This record gives sequence, structure tokens and C-alpha cells, in this order.
Amino acid sequence: GIQHGGPDPMLQSSGLPSQQDMYPPPNNLPPHVLSELDQVSSGLMVPQLHPSADLMAPHPVLSRIQTHVPSPHGLEDPPGLSEKVELLLSEWVRSYHHPMMVKDMDQIYIVFVNKLQQQGIMKNDDLITRFFRISVEMCVGLCYKSMTEPENQRLARAKCYHTMDAFVKLVAVLMRFTGEPTNIQPKVNVLQKVIYTVAQVLLQDHQTRGSDFHQLPYQRFFIMLLTELNARDPVFELMSLHVLSIYSQVYHELRPAKAPGFAYAWLELISHRIFIEKVLIQTPQPKGWLYLQQLLVDLFTFLAPFLRNADLERPLQILYKGSVSIRAFLSYSLVSRHAPCPAGVATRLPRVPV
Repeated sequence: GIQHGGPDPMLQSSGLPSQQDMYPPPNNLPPHVLSELDQVSSGLMVPQLHPSADLMAPHPVLSRIQTHVPSPHGLEDPPGLSEKVELLLSEWVRSYHHPMMVKDMDQIYIVFVNKLQQQGIMKNDDLITRFFRISVEMCVGLCYKSMTEPENQRLARAKCYHTMDAFVKLVAVLMRFTGEPTNIQPKVNVLQKVIYTVAQVLLQDHQTRGSDFHQLPYQRFFIMLLTELNARDPVFELMSLHVLSIYSQVYHELRPAKAPGFAYAWLELISHRIFIEKVLIQTPQPKGWLYLQQLLVDLFTFLAPFLRNADLERPLQILYKGSVSIRAFLSYSLVSRHAPCPAGVATRLPRVPV
């Protein structure tokens, strides 16, 4: 299979977040918001935060909250690399959507991975990281282009998904064919590289575009890759705990305080059925709950300053209502036989103001 060097130290999983890394739960929330959980049905499931069409449009109220992301370093690409990646990505998208893909799937995968090796893309960690970054930037660019064309939103989303879903499948293929089937560390390294590369592109895009930033392509990437990694595949099943760790860490890096324009999509991602299932059911406790605790602290730390104002603007009202719903769902799970919260963790979950 494809062989790689070791993981980038910046991307290496550090396991559970340390207490020093965790923000203390907000304790200065106004008293008028402390009763809504009692009014929410105990059987509430994790909700859809808002109609999917909302992700098609930027939200200036959230996007204009100032954040700063350092510019990436060392991204001057070798001459011709961008053109090479564009040709390879275009060829892969055509192959992915070709009717023969279902019949000759494994053979198509092997041929394309060999082509990446022949083109030098898999030569070292730096080149494959650049390949991921350029591919993501192209997929996102095509999404922006489709969303600005005078067509209906459904067609615009379909165009966006056409390329992004193919890229996600390519990532899954590269993970599967990297290293030996039973050696998961090289596969985890690939996942770390692509996840953190997408996060870096997202933060840079968020800073550059401001109120014109779109959440849709990034949300699609994270959801579809998580779906791929949740498939009944022996290789990916061995990686389950690593997947949760990497996703939890990158969601922390993309928290609303750092990317407020991504807040709607972020809340939907941390409350997604597959992610919640991994946290509450598939992961030995208390590890899963501690990951989720960190993300809830991220959420309510961001919301706390706005909740001092009873007259929230509508985008923040929507975000707040979604936050209350997910906290209510988790409160229900505290007494559930299926996902009991370990002793001590429940008391550290942030209280939800109303």
C-alpha cells in the first residue's frame, strides 16, 4: 500500500483535552434564563437547527464578530502543482460519477491511487498535504461559484455536492489504501492531515470573506467524511476511537469563538446523529463524555456575552434555541440506560440559560 512518514507533530492526537485546555463553564449567565430546560420535553431528540437553505446564505450578524487567524506559512506551491491537482481531481470526479464505478469500484480505486503515486503526489507528507489543500480550495471555489449563479438553491447545492462528495470519497479511498490493512496509524495520519487542512482553509476563508463566508461546503465535507468512516468497513471500525478524537479536536479548533460565521453548521455537526452515537454509545466512558463536555463549554462560552441582552438578533436567537435543544437532549441522556453520564461529568456540563 501507500507508505507515509510519521504524523505531523502539529496534527498528532493528544487524547483527552487537559483541564488546562478546557474553558471553565460560564458562571455569569443572567438569572432570567435558568428555567427553560424544565419546560422542554425529556424525549426531545437532537434537532435540525434550521432549514438547510439557511446554510446557503451568509449570516452577517455572526460573521462580523471579529476573529483573527494567522495566515498559513509555507504554502508557495511548486510550479505546475495546482494545474496537476486540478487535472487529477477532475479525472477523479468523472470516475466517481461514472456508471461503471459501482461495478468496478475497487479496480478504479487502485488505478487512480497508482496514478497519484506516478504523479508524485504521494511522494512525501508535504506534497500530499498540498494536494489536500488545493483540492479543498477548488471544491470550495466551485461551491461559491454555483451559489452565486442565478439558479434555484437546490440545483446550487447539487452542484456543490457533486465535487465535494467525490473529494470525500477520494479521502476515504486514500485512507483505506495507505499502509497495511491492519496498521491503522498511517491511515490515522492521513485523516489528521486532511481534517486539519480543511480546518485551516475554512478559518482562512472565514477571515478573508467576512460576511460573504459560506458554511455549506465545509459542513458537507465533515458530515460526508464522517458518514464514510462510519460505514461497516473492518479498516474504519478499527479507527473508530481515533476518528472521534480527531473530529472532537477539530470541532474545538473551529468553535464559534474562532469562526462565528460557521456557528450554525458547527452546532449541527456536534449534534449530528453519527457523532453523538460515537460519543455516547461507541466510546468507552468517560472519554466520550469529556470530549462532548469540551464542545458544550465552547458553545456556551461563546453565547454567554450575548445572553445578557434579552433582545437577541434573530441569528443569535436561532443559535441559542438550537443550543438549548441539544443541552436538553443530553440532559435526557443522563438518565438514559443507553448512554449514562459518568459520575462527576454531569456536574461539569454548562448550565443552559433561558
